[in-house]
Amino acid sequence: MGKSPQQEVFKKINQAKTDELKKVLLNLSALHPQMAQMILAVFNNQPVDLEVKTDEQDQYDFPQNERVTSEELQVDEKAIESEIRHIRGVISNEIRIGNESGWTYSEIQHLNHFFLDFLTEIIGPTGHAEVPFQLGFPSLLIIIKNLMVVYRDNTYENNDILQTIEETFDALEEFVFQYAGRLNVKLQKKYLKQALKLFGSNAFQGYDNLRYEFIESIHEMITRDVADEVIAASDKLVKNADFWDNGDRKTQHIILRIMIAVQTGQIGLAKEIATANMDIDDIRQQWVSFLESQENFDEAEKILLEAPRNNAWQKERWDDSLTGLYVMSDQKAKVIPLLRKRVLSHQTNAYELYKNIMIDDNLWEKIYPNFLKEMEKKLTRYEFGDILVTEKLLSLEAYMRLDGVHIRLYYFIVVVKHRPWFLFWLLEAVQKNGRFAGLRKFAQSSWVLETAF
Repeated sequence: MGKSPQQEVFKKINQAKTDELKKVLLNLSALHPQMAQMILAVFNNQPVDLEVKTDEQDQYDFPQNERVTSEELQVDEKAIESEIRHIRGVISNEIRIGNESGWTYSEIQHLNHFFLDFLTEIIGPTGHAEVPFQLGFPSLLIIIKNLMVVYRDNTYENNDILQTIEETFDALEEFVFQYAGRLNVKLQKKYLKQALKLFGSNAFQGYDNLRYEFIESIHEMITRDVADEVIAASDKLVKNADFWDNGDRKTQHIILRIMIAVQTGQIGLAKEIATANMDIDDIRQQWVSFLESQENFDEAEKILLEAPRNNAWQKERWDDSLTGLYVMSDQKAKVIPLLRKRVLSHQTNAYELYKNIMIDDNLWEKIYPNFLKEMEKKLTRYEFGDILVTEKLLSLEAYMRLDGVHIRLYYFIVVVKHRPWFLFWLLEAVQKNGRFAGLRKFAQSSWVLETAF
């Protein structure tokens, strides 16, 4: 039996981030004054009078504005074309000024603010489309193209540009979502053609990850009628990959095919594509993520357990994914021994999660002393040093106490390996303090100095 809408919502809320929840509440509040009033009542712990009608189509008294109406697609085409020409001119002038100035930091910031302000005119603060599709969609493509060219050609001060590109992708995805269900085939194909032209252009040269992120942001436009066109455009890119491409473009192409198959309801085809390419780690991860979204945890676990662990990097990657799956599916009986094994197998990044789970189960104090000794035996001195620092067992205070001498000095030395000034302070303290006379010879040894430097 399928889950109820309430169960689905509860699951989404538990998995959502704070910013995502804020966005949902803003969008809901923008739907209708009654909805905003209801949300406000919940915030103020006031009773909510919600009348539920039996007719499923009329269950709500407020209009659902998540997608725009057909009437909003009726536009004056000549006026739209004129406005797009004006937008191109304004943006070209901004790019010209930046090129002439050599893209100084201030010019980069100015360009970012310019485009971010422009985005709010297309997608309002509440996330609702503010302009017709025929104007907003080409405008967003123009913004993306120009941002990518600036980002591609300027290696300095471009982190802010990248963030603006990501925000534009998000705006494009939301904009397309609101219109996609209302586009007729003619409009769909016309504007998809524009998107595919940008997708295949050299604006994304050297940044295939952003190229494919762009095309994924318009996934709501990709139906069975046009799926082959998108796949063909991507296939052409794969065939034209240069010598320096190490297979990333092919991987992105396969992931796109899986996404389109899922998007168009062809789950069997998606599984077939994923299974045939499971030797590619990113494909395996992509399919596991899809299975998790469908709560098919058993199959996801099977695929992760079968993943190759030929080197430390692969082992940590799949162990980390397996840990995430067990946490997501609330399988404590499996995640606890896995985390313990990971820590003792040199994956010390799992230590904090293991500790927190054991604390929640009131078991940490019981297992900690023996576990600490086991880590000392099995981990490298660097790894164990990090654990000691995390537990605050390794500190200056520990060395300035007589009863703290038993903690081996070399652990501290390797931890401060990249802070040699601190080592000099420590050696000086060791030599001057009579209580540490027994450690003086060890502190001055070539082994300590070689380890520290």
